Amino acid sequence: MLRLSIVTVNVAPYRLGYYRSVAAALGAEGAVAVHAGEVAPKDHPWKDLGQEAEPYRLRTLGLEQGLWGACAALWRQLEEHRPDVVWVHEHSLLCFAALLWAKGRGIPVALSTDLGDHPSPHATTRLKHWWHCGFSTQVDGVIANTPEASRSFRNAFLPVLLAPHAADAEVFVPGAAPAGAVRFLFVGRLERAKGVDTLRRAGDLLEKRGFAGAFEVCLVGTGEEEKALRREAETRPWLRLAGFQEGRALVAAYQAAHVFVLPTKWDTYGVVFHEAACCGLPVLAGRQAGAVETLVFEGETGWALDAEDAEGWADKMELFLRDEHLGPRMGRRARAVAEEWGVKRLGADTLAWLQRLVRR
Repeated sequence: MLRLSIVTVNVAPYRLGYYRSVAAALGAEGAVAVHAGEVAPKDHPWKDLGQEAEPYRLRTLGLEQGLWGACAALWRQLEEHRPDVVWVHEHSLLCFAALLWAKGRGIPVALSTDLGDHPSPHATTRLKHWWHCGFSTQVDGVIANTPEASRSFRNAFLPVLLAPHAADAEVFVPGAAPAGAVRFLFVGRLERAKGVDTLRRAGDLLEKRGFAGAFEVCLVGTGEEEKALRREAETRPWLRLAGFQEGRALVAAYQAAHVFVLPTKWDTYGVVFHEAACCGLPVLAGRQAGAVETLVFEGETGWALDAEDAEGWADKMELFLRDEHLGPRMGRRARAVAEEWGVKRLGADTLAWLQRLVRR
């Protein structure tokens, strides 16, 4: 019997999938409550958050009305739920309030985080990293959502579980990509930090090399570069913007593609890489992405590339245009690797780790 409280500022579909897998592994032998400051972050228009018929209870705290009111609501909810262990995601002030509540009652606290000793400057500020380091000294164990965080906290002699952000390999499954032009799929915010400018330049190079009509670049997402990209698409027949997608529509977008491309310049991990690999797509990734360490085996599942090197991206994309068998072969290997890190396995591993943390 285990009662678990998970505290987070906001939720995302992939995080809820992870919490769902932990709750499902626990089954009727306990209870899981997710205490969220707000349901969805303001910069992501997610609606498919699966709040009905879930194995956990999702409770919101009204953070948009103010921090102190949200903290008071959190403490009331924790008192009602009476958890055996508190799991906080990242190092917000809301999670600090949960830490104070748990420490005052001798309840162990687990921290899940992307950040380690050397985060990208795009991922956090120096002040926030200082706060994160101090916060981390007060927890009893760490669920590392990136390999970099895992290495950092093992050096701190804390119990650490490596649990990278993951997708459900039973939901994200391979499909039959259409014949014809090779479709390179991008999923993410349409902004320079995600490398959309690199993809545009790589596409221009492929067109100059004589591959016009043999490929297309499909961008799924919204963001600050969307208007400019739509103007550019008017003179680039190979460039297509599909808007924001989620749920079944997002799975269908992966299934209709041949290769996944994301020249990100900073992602601490990037769950979309795992979604794509689950759907049997080779992965071309900006080498700064944390997912490179778990999912990208050079020449087997894809390649990790310099996010600014448009010519290097064009070279690798060209390989798929010249060899129709390369994509399916690498995609099968990518799917096999993605299944090894599937969310259901991570849920069971996380539950066992939390149970050991409580028994310490």
